[in-house]
Amino acid sequence: MGKTTESKNTKSKNTRKTKKSSPVKVSSSVKIQEYIVNTRNNLAKQNKKREMSYIFNKKDDNTIDNHKNQCMCIDYDFDNNGKYTLSNNPHQDRCKNKTHNGRSFCDKHKNCSQFLRMASVTGYEPGQADWKHPYVEGSHNCYSYFVDDINKEIVSLCEKDCLKKNKKGCPKKISECGDYKPQPGNHHRLTTQSTLKGKERVYQCPNMEQKIMNDNQAIVKSTFLAKCPPWHYKGAMVVDPDHTFHFYRQNKDGTWSHKPGTLPVTDKDADNNRIYVPHFSNRNYSKDKNNNDDPINYTDFCGYYCIPNNKHSDTYVI
Repeated sequence: MGKTTESKNTKSKNTRKTKKSSPVKVSSSVKIQEYIVNTRNNLAKQNKKREMSYIFNKKDDNTIDNHKNQCMCIDYDFDNNGKYTLSNNPHQDRCKNKTHNGRSFCDKHKNCSQFLRMASVTGYEPGQADWKHPYVEGSHNCYSYFVDDINKEIVSLCEKDCLKKNKKGCPKKISECGDYKPQPGNHHRLTTQSTLKGKERVYQCPNMEQKIMNDNQAIVKSTFLAKCPPWHYKGAMVVDPDHTFHFYRQNKDGTWSHKPGTLPVTDKDADNNRIYVPHFSNRNYSKDKNNNDDPINYTDFCGYYCIPNNKHSDTYVI
C-alpha cells in the first residue's frame, strides 16, 4: 500500500544518492542488455496493437467478481507427451472448474504449483529474512519490497527515532518510522530536479509505470508466464485508481508475496488465500477492519515486470 506522507529524510537522501553510479551498476552482460532493449522495443510494438495496454481479463479477477471455490490456476492442458501446454488457452485464462475442501486448485490442475514454478521462476527470487527486523518492517513498504531495497540510512533514522522516544525496548516498531516509506518516482525526481516540490500524484497505471522505470532503468515490462533473464525475478504492480498503489514479487516456490505498508510481509490476498496468480487474487481491502477510514480496492492491474536481483544491479528507492 502506497499512500503516505512525504518522507522526512528526502533532503539528506538526495545528497547521498546522487553520488551513486548508474542505476545499472553491474549489467555488463551483452545478453542482459540486449534482452532489456529488445523487450522494450517489443513492448512498444505491442502497445501500438493494444495487446499489452494494461488489459487483463476482469472476469477472472476475484477483485472484480469474487468467484468462491473456483480454481486459481491458468487453464493448461497436457500434450501427447504429458507436458504442459496452453495451445487451447493462448490468452492464459483462468480455469473455470470448482475446487473442494478449501483447496486452491481443481483436480485437473492439482499440480498447478509445479506448473507455475517451472514456467516463470528463475531461481534469483530474493528471500524475506531481512524484512522481519522492526526497523525495516516499520519504515519500508511494498515498493521497497518490490525491488528488494532495504535502505540503510532509513533504518538508521528509524533507530534514532526509537531510541529518542523510548529509554528501553528498542529495537521495536514505532509509528514515526512510517514517515520514511519510499515512494515511486522520488529517486528520479531528486536526482534530476533536487526537489519533490510539485511532484505529480497521479495513481494510474501508465503514470506509475513511468515512475518505477525512471527510478530503476533496469526494470523491464514482462508478462505473467514469461521467464525473466538470469539474475532477475518477477514483480507486479496494481493501483486503486486516483487513490494509491501496491506491489508484489514472486517467491522461489512460485507463489507471490507483498508488504502492505508497514505491516509484515505476507503471501496472502484480501481473502486470506495464498497468492499464486496476482491478477486472479482478491485485492479488495475495502472491507478490511483496519482500513475503515481509508478503504482500498486495487481494481487496476498494471502488469508484470522483470527486476534485477541486487547481486546483479543496484535498485533505488527514496
